[in-house]
Amino acid sequence: MESTADRYRKIIRKFTEWAKEQHNVRAAMVVGSRARTSDNPADEWSDLDIVVFVDNPEAFLSDCQWIEETDKYWLTFLEPTGAGHGMERRVLYEEGFDVDYAVFATSDLSTMLSKDAPPDVQETLRRGVEVILDKDDRLKDLELAAKTHKKASLPSQEEFDQLVSDFLYHAVWTAKKLRRGEFLTAKECSDGYMKERLIRVSKWHALAKKGKDHDTWHGVRFFEQWADPRVITELRHAFAHYDERDIWRSLFVSLGLFRLVAEETATRSGLLYPGNAHDQVTRFIERLHSKRESF
Repeated sequence: MESTADRYRKIIRKFTEWAKEQHNVRAAMVVGSRARTSDNPADEWSDLDIVVFVDNPEAFLSDCQWIEETDKYWLTFLEPTGAGHGMERRVLYEEGFDVDYAVFATSDLSTMLSKDAPPDVQETLRRGVEVILDKDDRLKDLELAAKTHKKASLPSQEEFDQLVSDFLYHAVWTAKKLRRGEFLTAKECSDGYMKERLIRVSKWHALAKKGKDHDTWHGVRFFEQWADPRVITELRHAFAHYDERDIWRSLFVSLGLFRLVAEETATRSGLLYPGNAHDQVTRFIERLHSKRESF
């Protein structure tokens, strides 16, 4: 029986064979878990990520006939890439094998392989790549470039203040939406936008506690491996049901957890936490909560 790894290697081989004959396609590489040999390499649940550099991205993205050259598939669609500012064609092949073809212009290569590459691109390349096509010999310095990309670092006071203010502002915004009766809007902000800020400060917290070499990955990848156990435990209570009372509850939990993590980060990093602003925001939200008419 064909293994998961063998099936993905087959797709890589067929895509490469097809791409070699297409003048528009100039280079391609595998990134993500299937390009890593250590630090959480691919398992049976991992997808396949292929970055493709083409002269005419619009033409490539608008055509999906070529997918049949790689394997039989169930569906395909387009969405923005998770790293960089390109678009990707996501393909779900038969039996649930999923492949993301991230498409960039050939002219983007120089920037992506330089020290000025966007942080999310640097993070992706740093973890490993496998070049599968390089018609113009543009990727020869890729491994060297990837090794020079910086890891995550602790914030400056300005960056820290920006994140704290952003979080607290949206806590008030969420409470106001709750009072108006826009429960889904409030939940979306509290469980989406605010949680993204909570995760970011949790990364800084992990670096402050474990040191600059502690790997916090990107986004929420492997969160359960790198985050403080207290954050993991408390975060279970910081999400809400689609219910007014529970959204209020989760909002207060989120405020408390954010303060705990941010204050510890500030103490360990020589930063100042705006405790007075946090107190004022919390009291204001408590007043809104106590005056609600729906309970």
